[in-house]
Amino acid sequence: QMGLAYDTVGLGYGTVLVVLLSGLCWWTMTLIPRLFGQAAVLAPEEECIDWLVVVRVACPGRMAPLAAFFSALFVLELVLVGIAFQVVCASCMGVVFPSASDGLLIRVSTCITIVLFLVPERWLGATSFLGIAAVAVFVLSLSVVGASLDELGFEASEEIFVRPGGSPHAIGVMGFSVVAHAEAGCLYTQMSDKSKWHAVTALVFGFAAVVYIAVGLVGFLSYGSGVQE
Repeated sequence: QMGLAYDTVGLGYGTVLVVLLSGLCWWTMTLIPRLFGQAAVLAPEEECIDWLVVVRVACPGRMAPLAAFFSALFVLELVLVGIAFQVVCASCMGVVFPSASDGLLIRVSTCITIVLFLVPERWLGATSFLGIAAVAVFVLSLSVVGASLDELGFEASEEIFVRPGGSPHAIGVMGFSVVAHAEAGCLYTQMSDKSKWHAVTALVFGFAAVVYIAVGLVGFLSYGSGVQE
């Protein structure tokens, strides 16, 4: 998807978009200590401050209907993001299993997600590490396979640097890739040294931006206009 996004907007513009969106998401993450810290003071009985707690604290008393509306909106957003993840995972599995139907792949992806929900908390660190290792293997595989595709005749588009007309599609893909705010509350409240939040999030979003730029550039430069295939 990232390679296709680069093909849509061009190499230079795509890189700028990734950097800008990653920076924007990091900046909003830096606001979380203030927001969640105040929520923790107003709701000391909560062990883990999340967005629903923040909404409830921000809309007390007569504003309860407004709190209910924002809570429902947040839950809806989580559901839609979950559905989007299943579709993206199914799309990726379709490359490995091209003969399988989209419906079957989505069901398999959903089953895998449900299994991951059952992982004990003490194993979450190892599970996350497997995800990072999978990203590394993917980037390596993309580079190796892309380097051997010359005989297939994939050629880059002539307008490979800037193509603003593809912004809506590219921003959707890139924005979806770097937004990770739903889990931020629990992660922040569980940190032993919260003073490192800004540095940690800067490192994380910086690493994510580097990976996405690498994947986009390698994918597009290797596959050219055939990246969607």
